Amino acid sequence: MLTSAGGEMVPFLITALKASRERTLRVLAVDAGAGNVPRQLADAFWSVPRGNEPGYAEAVLAILRQTHVDLLVPYSDEEALSLSARRDDITQTGCTLACVDHATLSIFADKVKCYAALSAAGIPTPIWLNAEDPAELDNAVNEIIAQTGQCVVKPAVGRGGRNVLVISTNEAEISGTGGRVEGTRASRERYFSHSAFKTLQNQEQNFSFPLLVMERLVTPVFDIDMLAWHGRPVHIVPRRRINSELPNEGHLFVDAPELSALGARLVQIFSLSWLYDCDVMYDHSGHPHILEINPRPSGSAVATVTAGIPLFENLIALAKGEAVSPAETVAGCRVIPYKALIRI
Repeated sequence: MLTSAGGEMVPFLITALKASRERTLRVLAVDAGAGNVPRQLADAFWSVPRGNEPGYAEAVLAILRQTHVDLLVPYSDEEALSLSARRDDITQTGCTLACVDHATLSIFADKVKCYAALSAAGIPTPIWLNAEDPAELDNAVNEIIAQTGQCVVKPAVGRGGRNVLVISTNEAEISGTGGRVEGTRASRERYFSHSAFKTLQNQEQNFSFPLLVMERLVTPVFDIDMLAWHGRPVHIVPRRRINSELPNEGHLFVDAPELSALGARLVQIFSLSWLYDCDVMYDHSGHPHILEINPRPSGSAVATVTAGIPLFENLIALAKGEAVSPAETVAGCRVIPYKALIRI
């Protein structure tokens, strides 16, 4: 069963799973939405509350008891957290939950906690500060701007690059000449000059604290898929986003030993099992830094499957206690999405 099945790339994943040559799979799906597309592609579909709403876990448990699902793959942060807190109840239905313990996922889901844990483990992160209130936000922005000339402000808890502010002293970039317009939304990010951000602070009183204030790194963004088992890397696959701000617009798979090594270190440090994703960018000196670790598979992980790495086939194999063979490199492969039509 896949949760959060309304994701843009999930129809491709369901189709890939149903086309498996290794085993016959029954693929079930749940989502908070109507699920018009996954409802047609999965063997069965249910609408459930959102992952952070009361009743979500109970709704999923009722479905598990009814359908005898073998493996449950949470596909959003909120759902992974809600379900991992009910692992014992899920296990009692005969189902295996494909994520690690709730405590570890809680670290991943909170960027401040995650950066603190990464820093303590010697994993490179951007220069960052935590802001718990407006005064701390103002001080943190001023400090990062003074050090680097630019900074990024984002919620400590959130996903998908939502509610991200980019603040720069480079007036050309945010005046329109650099492709950004001051104060408007570019993809999921808003761009401001330092002075415009101070005006925003005076006008808006609804910042969702705590906030992470960090140095602005250099595009492009890289994703690293990490399939692991008991702290051992199984597949570590780095890929570069074709459009850094829109991760579902395609990927170029890269030969980047430093990124593969970074993913393997994360697996070992957090003793991971199952499938996760981390986002990485390089600093101006060419060193990679972790942006975030997602407590679930990447929304675009099916791009890696399309490239030729059987992430989900091997996820199932690990759950069944089967051996998993190393995969051939797919570096140089480019995967792009397309729209498809189905008759219903």
